[in-house]
Amino acid sequence: MSNHIFISIYGNVDSDFELDVKKIYHPHYNEKLEYAEPLVDGEPLHVYFENEWESRFLSFQPWWSGHEDRTVVFLADSMKNDVTFYLAVDDYPLIYQTDWVARNEMFSVHPDQLGYTYGRGHFGTYFIRVRPGYILSDLIVNDPYEFHFHAFSQPSGNGLTDLYANEQVVGVAFAGQNTYYRHFLTDINHTVQITLYRMDRKGLPKLMVKFKDEVILPESNNHPSVDEEAATGENDEGFVQIWLHKERRQQYL
Repeated sequence: MSNHIFISIYGNVDSDFELDVKKIYHPHYNEKLEYAEPLVDGEPLHVYFENEWESRFLSFQPWWSGHEDRTVVFLADSMKNDVTFYLAVDDYPLIYQTDWVARNEMFSVHPDQLGYTYGRGHFGTYFIRVRPGYILSDLIVNDPYEFHFHAFSQPSGNGLTDLYANEQVVGVAFAGQNTYYRHFLTDINHTVQITLYRMDRKGLPKLMVKFKDEVILPESNNHPSVDEEAATGENDEGFVQIWLHKERRQQYL
């Protein structure tokens, strides 16, 4: 980097001005942030708390560029009791200084929200503190907490994610919106089995499929755009399946 900054002020007529140069010092090191455990996009972290006094300090650095229009999602999938978490960008998160607090063990940041990027379109690092979700009985008995913590991204709006055979993905269908995936058939004789698993206490998603070479996105409020569908329910087994046999697919050609 150069040691000099050359400044020029131009006046198209006689122009008086005052010029001031200041140095703005930015904090560049926070010792607390060094202890954060990095999360990998799409790879869940298994966590077990023995009691209500434990916590976990995590970090997530987006890998995509700021113009790619992806939504950031943080999600805890609890097996025993509920947990809560809160976040900050490039800083140690404090519960009394942030509005970024999970609801129903989930928090998402969309491209149009303040804090989605830091600086001039460049992402910062999200720091997350995960703690047990206290209830009154915790004052008497120490309960264990076991969960998977997910940090991942998905296209915003009508963006498509390519889904390959034998691949599982975690996603979020936001209220009143659809989340879209695309699967390429590599053999017309194959039977394709699509399974939608519902995470415990996190809504009742519906699975819809459409067979077409051109892009036609299945929408719950547009019946002609859907060839097959299956909805999860409160008392089901936690998943629904659609079996796409060759003969079945041919009916929609």
